[in-house]
Amino acid sequence: MTSKNEYQGKVALVTGATSGIGRKVAQSILTLGAKVAVNYHSEDEKKEETERDLQTILTVAGRPRSDLMMVKANIAEAPEVEDMFTAVEKQLGSLDILVNNAGVQSDCPSHELENDRIQLEISVNLIGPILCCREALKAFLAKPKSKGCIVNISSVHEKIPKPGFLPYSVSKGGLRNLTRTLALEYADRNIRVNSVGPGAVDTKMNSKLSDDAVRKETLENIPVRKIIDPAEIARCVAYLVSDESKNLTGQSIIIDGGLSLYPSFQENWSSK
Repeated sequence: MTSKNEYQGKVALVTGATSGIGRKVAQSILTLGAKVAVNYHSEDEKKEETERDLQTILTVAGRPRSDLMMVKANIAEAPEVEDMFTAVEKQLGSLDILVNNAGVQSDCPSHELENDRIQLEISVNLIGPILCCREALKAFLAKPKSKGCIVNISSVHEKIPKPGFLPYSVSKGGLRNLTRTLALEYADRNIRVNSVGPGAVDTKMNSKLSDDAVRKETLENIPVRKIIDPAEIARCVAYLVSDESKNLTGQSIIIDGGLSLYPSFQENWSSK
């Protein structure tokens, strides 16, 4: 079992962490004892609410408020990413953990895609993680003994096509190979890189699940008949950045309730 002691003194940065999976990841890692930098893009109520909730965790644990940092940056812009990493190191110390979580998606027939939409989704979902990985690797390699962990929050759609969501699907496929390439390139320097690919998660990105008919149809396509709680993804991330997974690198952990197992084959329609 993962011990809280191994997280104490570690510094983690989680991108896009004021809602959904990212917020649960930040809560989990902070609760386990790490110092956490929460990246956000817009000054809004989500940012303020997240900061209040996370500060409550520190207060209950008797920890200093300075163990939490809210850091604004558009991860698709290289100068902002570089400034973010500099600010995190200055306030919290040398980075140990990066969780690339920020992501966007939209529904549009591929032949009707506008240039701006393509650019936005590829930039946030793939270019951003590449930029963040680059800066994290610099921080890890600058340590007297290089060490660090990166977890990319991908999607079950890194392996399953998603018609009507072309930039999203392509970007998540790219995250899979980003994970594998960096894992191999830096394995001999004590740097591990993995990804988590969620299926249908109960978050605002999947807001249509609040519709009973949509939820019912979704559940019918998931073999275990359950929608995923973001906290389950957060627990997997906490494991991946812990010493318990010290020999796990270059892997995509798919948490989808069996969605990627060709659910239609539960019924024998092909060999009758």
